[in-house]
Amino acid sequence: MHNEGNRTVAHALLAALVSRAPLTRSMVARAVGVTPQAVGAWLRHGSVPGRAVRHRLENLYGIRVGEWDVLTQEADDADAKAS
Repeated sequence: MHNEGNRTVAHALLAALVSRAPLTRSMVARAVGVTPQAVGAWLRHGSVPGRAVRHRLENLYGIRVGEWDVLTQEADDADAKAS
């Protein structure tokens, strides 16, 4: 699913998670049943996960389903909080 390069709160939250050791893209991918390349695409803001994977990400990492739909300014605010 493409997101036309728009940055969401969920993109920022996922980036913050995988930037901290020991969690890696591969670990996230395995946990939610996708490829590491898919996680990389989410991190580059080129796409967003499908609904079922969004629910798995919420259950595992607390990234709420709707946060994949909240754009830019709030994503920047989430980055500021994470750092």
